[in-house]
Amino acid sequence: MSAGGGARSDGARLLVRVLLFSVVSTLVLTLSQLYLDYRLQTAAIEGRMSEIADGYRQSLGEGLWSLDRRQLELQIDGILRLPAVRFVEVRETTDRGDPMVVSSGVHRDRSAVSQRFPLFRPEHGTEQQLGVLTLEATFDDVYRALREKAVVILTSHGATIFVVSLFVLYLTHRLVTRHLTALAGFLRDYDLRRPPPPLRLERRPPGEKDEIDDVVAAFETMRRTLEQAYESLRESEQRLRDYAETGSDWFWATRADCRLRAGWERNARKAPLGPRRRRRGGAREVA
Repeated sequence: MSAGGGARSDGARLLVRVLLFSVVSTLVLTLSQLYLDYRLQTAAIEGRMSEIADGYRQSLGEGLWSLDRRQLELQIDGILRLPAVRFVEVRETTDRGDPMVVSSGVHRDRSAVSQRFPLFRPEHGTEQQLGVLTLEATFDDVYRALREKAVVILTSHGATIFVVSLFVLYLTHRLVTRHLTALAGFLRDYDLRRPPPPLRLERRPPGEKDEIDDVVAAFETMRRTLEQAYESLRESEQRLRDYAETGSDWFWATRADCRLRAGWERNARKAPLGPRRRRRGGAREVA
């Protein structure tokens, strides 16, 4: 893989990981926030139903005592205008077979919240139960508000995450990746036989040395050590080559019968050889 391809691949992997981490973090935080809002709003609805009962209990009891259906209907309509309330019923408590029942709204078998409150009327120092107030509420408005809030949060956070991720990728390329690419290219083209100039990165010198400076300094130290070792090795090889050439110098001579006589000049300069050694190593004739 080329250096440019590796840099682009590393940048893409970094961008994907930053995006994944940011998306997961955003989802977790958003779900936590929505759950807290859900608990707060549902608790507020349940508390509001108790407040409604406390605020309307006396007037509903008087209307039920006087059997004023019109008054009860007006009060029930006022209760239905309150948030989350979907069904209100006032039922008379009596032994008769046809108790008064005044209701309004949509009754559901499975309401999110359904509460009953007794209606009393004080009489002779005691409270007489006249009927029962039934309130039913749903969390449809809560769910709708949470969905809208989730869309807003995810949209805004998603755009922020994408912009921040691109900015992080740009900073990483500007401060790290491009210098690593330059270092990789320098190492790829480096040749001990023809050492290039010292490595210089295109960057503003920071106020204090950072990790990139440490990498460059370590590489320069290694490069100088390698060049010195290579130069010492070349000198050693040259000395060995000189020794080999000095030990294998030939001399050639022509005899009177035009035959070549070859021998080693170094051995000829030494002490005289015996007959056998003279025949073996001193000289030989070549046709």
